[in-house]
Amino acid sequence: MKTSNLSSLNQHYVKRIGELSASIFIIMELIAKLTGAIEKIDISLVNLYILVALSLAAFSKEKTDDERDQIIRYFSLKLSLRILIAGLAIVYVLKYNVETIYIGISSLIIYLLIFHLADYFNPSFIFKEETKNNPNFIKMIVGIMVIIGIAFLFSIIKSLLAS
Repeated sequence: MKTSNLSSLNQHYVKRIGELSASIFIIMELIAKLTGAIEKIDISLVNLYILVALSLAAFSKEKTDDERDQIIRYFSLKLSLRILIAGLAIVYVLKYNVETIYIGISSLIIYLLIFHLADYFNPSFIFKEETKNNPNFIKMIVGIMVIIGIAFLFSIIKSLLAS
């Protein structure tokens, strides 16, 4: 059995289909917002369609998918996932009134941009990634999470005893 049959990525032609259909619906949504026709249509289904089309494009192979493309894909996914988490954290902490689907769509667009730019320009820093062994930083994050968990548990117990 070939290892290419075990890949969880879509075929290479699905990438172009996803990018094309997402682009068409993004342009149509922008036109609808500019013309004021946005109130007459259900925009949530359009946004869901854009998200699905972009995810089809993001999780597709290249025509010649080799180790270089896999390294670039890993770097792009890692960076876009960090941007997604930061965007969700900012919206949650600062209580912005933004639909979260737009953050998901933006992170997938950023992923595709990073992937295509890195594939075209071939930056060397992507291929020289070194894992940093920083246990103090990890201990600090775990400590903060434990303190927040204890404070949350304390507030739950306090509210149960008060009632």
